[in-house]
Amino acid sequence: YLAHLVEQAGSAEAKIRAWIGGVLEQALQGEAAAATRPFAVSRARLSELFPDEVEASEHELTAPLRAALAEAVASGALPGADPERDADAIYTLAIGWVQRKLCQRETPPRAEAEHLVEFALAALRRQAPQSGARSEPQASEVGEVAS
Repeated sequence: YLAHLVEQAGSAEAKIRAWIGGVLEQALQGEAAAATRPFAVSRARLSELFPDEVEASEHELTAPLRAALAEAVASGALPGADPERDADAIYTLAIGWVQRKLCQRETPPRAEAEHLVEFALAALRRQAPQSGARSEPQASEVGEVAS
């Protein structure tokens, strides 16, 4: 389903938008939400019981997103993107939103999903790190954010 949506999109950014939107549809469509809810709310337990299988599933699910991000970097459309890390971050953001909405058992407003898509795209449009600049946060910086 997601791979097909991504394939149908034109530009790399449209592919990224299609992937995120496709994930979010699981909470926006009543029938999809009902079918997804048992797995979404049990995801942490499934990951604990079947870590390799869940990791493989997530890797396969995010493959079209990683490919679209790599395409966007190669074309210069999103020069600051990091396909691996950004795909993981976007997956976590999108799946977390879907899980929360499915647990609430209310169909969220489409505008909420659209905001999340735009938020992710804005993060991807950031500037590429300057040569020689640190790309990894220092331990003290991570601790400061958590405090």
